[in-house]
Formats: sequence, structure tokens, C-alpha cells
Amino acid sequence: MNESIILRDKARFTVITENLIRLEYAENRVFCDDETLFAVCRAHNGCAFSVEETENTLHIQTSAIALTYQKDGKPFSAENLYGVISGEKWHFGKQNKQNLGGTLSTAKI
Repeated sequence: MNESIILRDKARFTVITENLIRLEYAENRVFCDDETLFAVCRAHNGCAFSVEETENTLHIQTSAIALTYQKDGKPFSAENLYGVISGEKWHFGKQNKQNLGGTLSTAKI
């Protein structure tokens, strides 16, 4: 398995860069390994990261992200997935008012 993938029950985390961790939750434990428009190359780029774990908590740390997952077996929520990204507090579901939504809606596919 790829060293950048951390799999815990129904949750999978992939450290792509120090600024990007892919988050996946699948009830059936079947995860997508295909390329997407967003992440064509998901291979680990060699950035340093650490994983600390207790019975109930998973903590993934890069130079830019400190991510905490409460291993409760439930889909991601603000209560079980949160952290600090580039010095700003974040939780699952938090809206980014600066996100312009990308260019897919204007692409001629």
C-alpha cells in the first residue's frame, strides 16, 4: 500500500502534499483510486508527515496541516473531523467564502 495512505475502518486519508490531504469516507470500504479533474497525480510527493494514534483518535500532521479524526465509525462531521490549516481553525463542512468554485462550470467538455 502507498505510504501516504492512512486507512482506518471506513475512513481513508491520503497525504498528497503538505497542503493537501484527501479525505474519503465509504460505508462499504470501497475507495476511489482513479484520477480526478482535481487530483490527477495523487502519488505521495515525499513531503514529511507524522501520524499519532490512540484508541479513539487519529492525528495527521504536515508542516501546514494538523488534522484530527475521532474514530467513531460515523461519516465525517464537524464533531469528528477538524484541525488547523495554515494557522486557521477548520472543521469538516466549514464553508470557504473565498472559494470561487473552480472553472468546471465554464469548461467546454
